[in-house]
Amino acid sequence: MNKEELDIYLRSYIGHEYSDLKEIVRYYNFQSIDDAITNIHNIQKRNYPIKEIDSLDTYFPKEFLFKKHGRFTAFAPHKHNWIELAYIYSGEISEIINGSSITLKTGDLIILDRNVIHSTDIAGFNDIMLSFILNIDYFNNSFFSQLMSSNVITNFLLHSLYEMHKYNTYLLFQTKDNEDIHNIICKLATEFISPNIGSDVIKDNYIKILFTELLRIYDSENNKENDINKNTQISFDILNYIKANYNTINLSSAAKYFNFNTNYFSSFVKKITGLNFKDLILNEKLEKSSYLLRNTDMSIESICQEVNISNINFFYKKFKERYNVTPNKYRK
Repeated sequence: MNKEELDIYLRSYIGHEYSDLKEIVRYYNFQSIDDAITNIHNIQKRNYPIKEIDSLDTYFPKEFLFKKHGRFTAFAPHKHNWIELAYIYSGEISEIINGSSITLKTGDLIILDRNVIHSTDIAGFNDIMLSFILNIDYFNNSFFSQLMSSNVITNFLLHSLYEMHKYNTYLLFQTKDNEDIHNIICKLATEFISPNIGSDVIKDNYIKILFTELLRIYDSENNKENDINKNTQISFDILNYIKANYNTINLSSAAKYFNFNTNYFSSFVKKITGLNFKDLILNEKLEKSSYLLRNTDMSIESICQEVNISNINFFYKKFKERYNVTPNKYRK
């Protein structure tokens, strides 16, 4: 699929779009579909029924997904437990994010944190938004190691990963004149729409390239945060160490490794993650468990042994608290 074919596909009616457009024709007594398309922006502020979206933390097994935002309908306020990266391919999209109105225009790229309440107004025929949905488990140790050059994105993802309900915001990049970003988005979307041999590897690398390009954009505009970046560096060093050694370390040994007083180290970990050391270790064990459930046939008992959890009932309880499903359902 080349760029011209992708453009034709994105402007075609996908999913419920055509039926939604016909409903607009009926609801507003337009003479035809063409009449509705021509005048659709004139009706956006009027009282049109909105689609309800489940605001619960919906579970999905993939590390990342892609969808084209549905046009010709308005979506009710909703939130979800993953990070959403949305790109305005063409036109404009009106959203309300945490109670504030924002109009996204062609080339705008927005990264929504977990649990941000947002809604969208009716989109017209040429108002095309592409959304890439990233499971929080995707942001692993190797991913973070490539993001240390910038404070704003790394801190954003750190907060989203560990503070859970305390950040709840978004990052906005205006990339209208950046052909590199547009091409990466198009190539990434193509791999989702028309997968081929090695598409999963290619998608993974395009996402990392995309974030790296966003780092370049930010760093070219903001060269002021050296002192803060030093703190970000030690934060990542600690988190990477915990990720690599969660099965064998305790608070005292970790503090000793970084030459910190144990109490100070405990407070510092709490400050940068929003979690105490014990809960942080548990999170790493649950993330490893979710990976093993998705990618191996290991029994639950064997997975518990692998992540050094001796009480299987405790494992079931904590896993369901984290993922809203039991380990057995998660595997399915």
